[in-house]
Amino acid sequence: MSRHRLSSVALAVAGVLSTWVGVGLTLPYYGAEDFGLNAIASAAAAGEAADLLGLVDDVRFNPVAATMFALGLLSIGVGAVLTAVAVARSGVLPRSSGLLFAVGFALFIPQFWAPGPVRIAHGLVVAVGAIQLSVALWQAPAGEDAQVAQTRSTVTFGGNSRSANRPMA
Repeated sequence: MSRHRLSSVALAVAGVLSTWVGVGLTLPYYGAEDFGLNAIASAAAAGEAADLLGLVDDVRFNPVAATMFALGLLSIGVGAVLTAVAVARSGVLPRSSGLLFAVGFALFIPQFWAPGPVRIAHGLVVAVGAIQLSVALWQAPAGEDAQVAQTRSTVTFGGNSRSANRPMA
């Protein structure tokens, strides 16, 4: 396995691990039961009436919950970008097949402050990016065919300069 191919595999593994950590940090927020029950129990213990709508901000903006959520989404975004870079360097999949996937997940946090139509457009970017990457993976050669495809995909001029790599016709 070439050094270049090995680096794309290492990037892919780092992308998966970063995404797993992000999902682990993000899911409790979306579930909200841990944080919601704590906020409601605290209000009840203080003798407050149970106004569930009034407790929404306490649940959503609890410092621990919000921090875990933000770090989780940031980690997922980093994982998606690492995955896209690994895809681009792999020599097996089309170089741009992970681009929209990475852009969509990298913009996950900022889209929360955007108006509704922008958030819908963001969802479409994520969906199209995931579908595009899925189709590229589905159509990718497997096993030895992947190594042959990688060998035929680039010609290197003048040493190991990445900028000197040119696609073969």
